[in-house]
Amino acid sequence: MLGKILEALYNKVFVNIVVGRSQSIVYIEECSKKGVVHSDLESFDTTELSDRMYEYIYSFISESPFHYISILDTSDAQGAIPTCASREMSIFHDIESSKYICHPNQWAYYTSKPNLDIIKYNYSKIGVDFIFSPFIILANFFKDKIDSNLALYILLEDNYITICVFDNSKLLYGDHIDMEHGDDNEDLLIDDNNEEDIDLDLEGSIDLDDVDAMNDIEGLDDFGDIEDLDSIAEIDEFAESENNVREDFSDEDDESSVDDGSGFNEDYQRFSLIQSSINRFYKDRRYESKFVESVYIADAVGVSGDLKRYLEEEMFLSVFVRHLDLPGEVSEMAKADLKMKYSYIKPRKKHVISSELQLLFSFFSITLFMLFMTYAFLIFKDYRFTQNTQEIVEKRAELESSVAKMKAQITFIEKEVLLCERINTKNTVLKDSIANLFDLVPQRITLSEASLLKNGLILYGITPNKDVYNFMLQAPLRSIFHKTYSSFYPAPNGWLKFVSTNYIDEEELVLESTDED
Repeated sequence: MLGKILEALYNKVFVNIVVGRSQSIVYIEECSKKGVVHSDLESFDTTELSDRMYEYIYSFISESPFHYISILDTSDAQGAIPTCASREMSIFHDIESSKYICHPNQWAYYTSKPNLDIIKYNYSKIGVDFIFSPFIILANFFKDKIDSNLALYILLEDNYITICVFDNSKLLYGDHIDMEHGDDNEDLLIDDNNEEDIDLDLEGSIDLDDVDAMNDIEGLDDFGDIEDLDSIAEIDEFAESENNVREDFSDEDDESSVDDGSGFNEDYQRFSLIQSSINRFYKDRRYESKFVESVYIADAVGVSGDLKRYLEEEMFLSVFVRHLDLPGEVSEMAKADLKMKYSYIKPRKKHVISSELQLLFSFFSITLFMLFMTYAFLIFKDYRFTQNTQEIVEKRAELESSVAKMKAQITFIEKEVLLCERINTKNTVLKDSIANLFDLVPQRITLSEASLLKNGLILYGITPNKDVYNFMLQAPLRSIFHKTYSSFYPAPNGWLKFVSTNYIDEEELVLESTDED
């Protein structure tokens, strides 16, 4: 989201490089959302990236991070084949070492992978975003005609010729020719000295006499009438300029074209290469050959009328010429490739900040991050120290409280122990006393019941008389208990029943223990 916002703040700069025979043309467009803001064209007498070319390009791309470098492929090892099926591609070309792109109309164009690497290496100083094939330039330029016509389509560059045959958007044949190296299939050249021996039959599939479009033509003289063909050209939209399609060639034009030996030789060389390529299309059984009557030329170099005349008079074709601004067309392809894939390579990712600033920003970001983490760590440690201190204080208070409680419990336990010891002592004494008591009970006195109280003893029995009781039982009881009470009742047999109640005074017992301490 942020990238799109930043992208809207900058204009896009399209740098388009077309390499010719001895020079390079650089066309630059600066575009906003509304359209082209600025454009500039410059030629350089070099076929490589020179220092002057680099400075020129850098002056534009330095203004916007959203710049795109496009180059037109000039590889000899490129072409177009009428299929996108991988199994069928090997029939036309070995694509193992090639990079190919499938067109939506089910045909493919390809080029050499090493050549793409060479281009990227040669222009590594500025980088490359798009590498376009001349076949896609030609197909896009004549899109309105390709979709509804069977015709030959030719792209003329400074040093290259790109040839395609389309039948209602279906590619039948494609060829790319380097004029310096000529045609590699010279054995298929048409014999100019014996035109009657030209065989375009393709095993009987094509015959000039059987073409439906020539049913009423008795000879080739009428078919070769240049004026009739040019009248067709006037109807066609490509006859917009008299410089492109001319009705008549005067003797003066012929003489001027002959005098200009260089232009004449190049036009005838182009014608010979085109003628050879078309002958191969007719004779090669791999292609679906159909008779071609019309040719559409995209002229990017400004050829003379000789080439048109050769094609009309020698090959009996209806020729239509349209001027092509090749750098501008490459720029249009670059704009279209931002949405669709026509280039052999993907564009580089664009960044608002340069790599040097990114490195610097990364360094400072890491430094700030480390400082922030250190500060956060110190804050955390300080917080933990405070928290630990508070926990230690709380634990200390708890321990002090626990110690106080334990001391209280120890004091209480000590008292309980003392009490237990006293009780145990009393119980022992009481036990011994009772045992002694029962031992002291004389045989003449009979106990019927004995009740032990918390601090006393009650005895029930029978005695012959009070004297026996007083001397033999009450005396020992008084030695044990502090208070002794006795009651007597007469028994039926003449003896006396007695009830002896004996108590221990606790206050006197405490005083006694104090005295002992």
